Amino acid sequence: MNPNENPKENPQDTPKEDPKDNPQVDPKDDSQDNPQVNPNENPQEQPQVDPNEKPQEQPQEDSKAEPKVEVKEEAVMSSIPYKSVREENPDLPKGVERIKTPGKEGVETITYQVTYTDGKVTSRTEVKREVTSPAVDEVIEVGTKEAAVTPVIEIKTETETEAVAYTTVYEENPDLPKGEKRVKTSGQNGVETITYSVIYVDGKETERKEVKREMTSPVVNEVIEVGTKEDAPTPPTPPTPPTQTQVHPQVQPQTENKQLPTTGESANTGLVSGLMVLGLALVSFIGIGKGKKYKK
Repeated sequence: MNPNENPKENPQDTPKEDPKDNPQVDPKDDSQDNPQVNPNENPQEQPQVDPNEKPQEQPQEDSKAEPKVEVKEEAVMSSIPYKSVREENPDLPKGVERIKTPGKEGVETITYQVTYTDGKVTSRTEVKREVTSPAVDEVIEVGTKEAAVTPVIEIKTETETEAVAYTTVYEENPDLPKGEKRVKTSGQNGVETITYSVIYVDGKETERKEVKREMTSPVVNEVIEVGTKEDAPTPPTPPTPPTQTQVHPQVQPQTENKQLPTTGESANTGLVSGLMVLGLALVSFIGIGKGKKYKK
């Protein structure tokens, strides 16, 4: 120490000794340093201690504090699954399914009474359960309608022919005798072609519509001439004179005496009668000839 230094200005730090670090030893107590040995004990009988063997822990007295118990109510949200419901739809083709109403999960709230012991759950009891949002069932429509076969539709153009009947026309002919008829032109039916638009469904005709109509072969009308010529009057036929019959007397045959025919009056009478017959025949022939020429 410097004598010039003031001890108050530069005090030296003196470390304090901890009595735990340096315990005081009683000079009278020398049992630790010099343990007394019993002369009657045999050192060989002392049990040997295994250095690897752990010393047995001495049971300590239970000095735990009372547990801390807390009771709380807790709410837990839980989902409610929806159900799928199938409904038949007769307007939907068979085998086809369609969602009519989408499904939606519901929500329920579950309240528990929970017991905590020293911060750990030791008991959980359900107190109540209520539906917060109900589930919506899924509705699926199932078709039951028998599928109809798609019809085969065809449109065709078809033609048909129809006969057109001729008509009879009468014409007067002044050169033809009245009441007489004569065919001037023979009649002939015409032919008309008709075009149709025809619709077939599955091979069966369902509609026929006329598109056009045209005359393929014209009609030829029948012409008949009718006579209007009046017949000339026929001159009267002179009366035919009565025929005189000459009676000849019977001549008795004579066997013995032959008699010559007489000449004279009887011969003249026969000649006149023959001339008259010849004249009448000539007149009749002339009248018949004129009648045939008139008719022609």
